[in-house]
Amino acid sequence: MSSILNSIIYPSNQTIIAIMVALAGLRVFIEMTPLNPSSWPISARWAKRVGQEHVEKFHRTGLIICIGQIFLWAPQLLFS
Repeated sequence: MSSILNSIIYPSNQTIIAIMVALAGLRVFIEMTPLNPSSWPISARWAKRVGQEHVEKFHRTGLIICIGQIFLWAPQLLFS
């Protein structure tokens, strides 16, 4: 019998988790390079509408979420 708890305890798709960890790693890499996501065209247009501080806060929050995903999911990939 399948339930939500079983899917959390025994994840069925390691490929999806590996892809998500890789994308999170790419996001962290982009943030650590001289590339500035806030200056990309879509972010620049968005900054004109809502303000530069809001865009920077959005990118900072995304970075924190990606680091959290790496810390939570990478050990599962390594130990499985």
